[in-house]
Amino acid sequence: MKKKLVLLVTVLILGLGAVAISRILLVKDSPTQALGVKQIVKNEGEEAKTVTIKKAGYYDITTLKANDAEKARSQIPELGRTRLGQYVDEGESISLYAGEVATYQPAKFEKIAEKKGAYVLSEIGNYLIGEQFPGGDYTVSIDGAFSEWTDKSGNIMAGQVQLVVYTPDNIKESKSFKLTEDKPSLKIKVKNQQFLAVKTTDPGLSVFLKRVYCRVMINDYDKNNLTYVGRTIYRSVCL
Repeated sequence: MKKKLVLLVTVLILGLGAVAISRILLVKDSPTQALGVKQIVKNEGEEAKTVTIKKAGYYDITTLKANDAEKARSQIPELGRTRLGQYVDEGESISLYAGEVATYQPAKFEKIAEKKGAYVLSEIGNYLIGEQFPGGDYTVSIDGAFSEWTDKSGNIMAGQVQLVVYTPDNIKESKSFKLTEDKPSLKIKVKNQQFLAVKTTDPGLSVFLKRVYCRVMINDYDKNNLTYVGRTIYRSVCL
């Protein structure tokens, strides 16, 4: 049976939140100055209901209780997982299925420690470049293997990771990339104050960003000998 790659473009884009909804691109304030306020949303009833967000801003959204039967359609992350840096409008409606509980916390945009030359992104969401890790050239890959499953039609489906690099106030600069079983790594260039949005069909996967250093020859002027002396340096941003 021929393997098919999951093309969950609509679902993936919607899950990214900040990328799919153009209103976020109109936000002029720095993301770190446009944070939301803590709010717990829950549905203690037996039927789906909507709740509204009190204040516009960037949020880290963590699921405390989930509805397994509606996991595929839920607007909140998987149980125990967090969606980082998602922008939500004031008064925006969030649909919750029976029993679902999530906490909306002001986004922290926490700095990610570099380990062995790489930055590990273990949650889905939007990462603020320059705050959480520096701009530059990176090789992107995953830790682990993509899962496979069979859909209702009997087709074998394979997971993927979608990456979107974008600037909050300029949608024209947005660039989309995909990591798949057939293309498990790629190179990207990111700039400070851009976002890197990460969405995956495999919540257990982590994304690795390994810095690419470019070799550059420069000439230093030797005043004593009135000549130029060449030397090699390595830059994390390749021109």
